[in-house]
Amino acid sequence: GCIGPPACFRMTAAGGGYSVFSSHCMYVPNCACSPVQVENIWPRLGVWSACDPQVMKLRLTDDDLGVDTSWIVFEINGTRIRYHYDPKLVLKGDTLEYTHAPGEFRTGDTVRYAVVDARDLGGCGLQEPRGGWYIVDRQPPMFSNYQPPLNATIGGMPSEVSVVITDQHSGVDVTS
Repeated sequence: GCIGPPACFRMTAAGGGYSVFSSHCMYVPNCACSPVQVENIWPRLGVWSACDPQVMKLRLTDDDLGVDTSWIVFEINGTRIRYHYDPKLVLKGDTLEYTHAPGEFRTGDTVRYAVVDARDLGGCGLQEPRGGWYIVDRQPPMFSNYQPPLNATIGGMPSEVSVVITDQHSGVDVTS
């Protein structure tokens, strides 16, 4: 961090015939280093996803020198992937995208992903690992108990028209 004379300052405030002088030093961890920061973009945290494959997007930013792509390490469900070693991991501007293989995850699986290491071109590391997670749901809602029954011939206005809609995993969005 920054301590000692380079991190010390003096302050004078004056006004209305009154003046005050103060001298202080500060400590800022890693002040010579602007760490790489990661932000989850997509999918939102904790959503149910029916996409196969699902695209995961994370924004990598560095305030001064830019991100050194040779240091990017992405982790998905405990498996670490280095940038440049997997064609499914792509950097588009400041957005890192990973698209898993079709069929890699099954309904009910929780997928956790994060950037776990990165450095900028000056050698400053990652501020903190960050990512997201989602739950896979590739089974659509089920329909049952049709009234009137399917393929039934009706002679007039039915007294009831209904269907029961259920979903085993994520539930039914009644607003849709």
